[in-house]
Amino acid sequence: MMSENPVFRAENIEFGYDSEPALIVEELDFQENRIHVLLGPNGSGKTTLMKLLNMLLPLEKGRILFEGRDVSRSRALREQTVYLHQNPLLLSGTVYDNIAYGLKIRKQSGCEIREKVMEALEVVGLQGFEKRRSNALSGGEIQRVAIARALVLRPKVILFDEPTSSIDRENVRRFEKLLPSIRDLYGTTIIVSTHNLPFAYRICDRLVHLDEGRVVPAGENILPGRMVPGQKDERLFVSDGVSIHCPDLEGDFTKAVVDYDRIILSREALHSSARNNFPGTVESVTPVKNREQAHPLIDVAVRVENLVLTSRVTGESSAELGLSPGSRVFVSFKASTVRLY
Repeated sequence: MMSENPVFRAENIEFGYDSEPALIVEELDFQENRIHVLLGPNGSGKTTLMKLLNMLLPLEKGRILFEGRDVSRSRALREQTVYLHQNPLLLSGTVYDNIAYGLKIRKQSGCEIREKVMEALEVVGLQGFEKRRSNALSGGEIQRVAIARALVLRPKVILFDEPTSSIDRENVRRFEKLLPSIRDLYGTTIIVSTHNLPFAYRICDRLVHLDEGRVVPAGENILPGRMVPGQKDERLFVSDGVSIHCPDLEGDFTKAVVDYDRIILSREALHSSARNNFPGTVESVTPVKNREQAHPLIDVAVRVENLVLTSRVTGESSAELGLSPGSRVFVSFKASTVRLY
């Protein structure tokens, strides 16, 4: 889970409420210019982790680094990160006044302020709203004004706490399209907490599962791509140039999900009902860290052309297949195991 130069790095952190542990994380990092999603039920530690990253809660044990510096000694943290609550509050006055507020405090010129405000309004899809009163906005519009207010400050990181909890489906879809735009336009690192699984799949570059205050090992391949027509009644999802047989569903799907334990590895091509069969090369063999697992499991990452697929196998199966980096294997899974989002 650790990368060489992450924006945030958490090491052996612990936090509790009233002597009850709420979060225990051995190691976790967040790479720049990506959308990271913290997924878990209420009470899983998502909000606690986000508030610790942003120093809204005092760290009790361990350390958190922001761009390589301890957050307790990093002045850049406050200047370069923004935390957006699930129900953001706006100041009284106009939309323009709200978005411009942080820039005025930073003593920027009127021309600079206007340019940044108008650009932010365009990015969030609120062109022409600058004179609208804040108390006349819908919940979705309030959220987008709060995002625009953050964007004009050009933060390196934006943290969204349960952003879909109080907006309707139309605004959720709009938000799903907005996040990648922010990442790509500004190079912003985005961290989102949610318990909404389809939403998480659709927006994430990387998904972090949390349960009872601990990071749970990932268990699914989340593949970005697009749907294309196949032969006769076939449906194909193309990810990194690899065509994957999938269920015959209509929709503008952009993510395909295949659980690790649904992917079969073999030394020879299988003759079975599985319609997805690819030759590949093992890239890595990693033991799964799971305190509740009685028998050892191994995550095997296999490169198929430009696509990397991970299969979860038993230690015994890994030994029988002789799996190691560089091994040639066949990857197989049924079209019905592919979930589309």
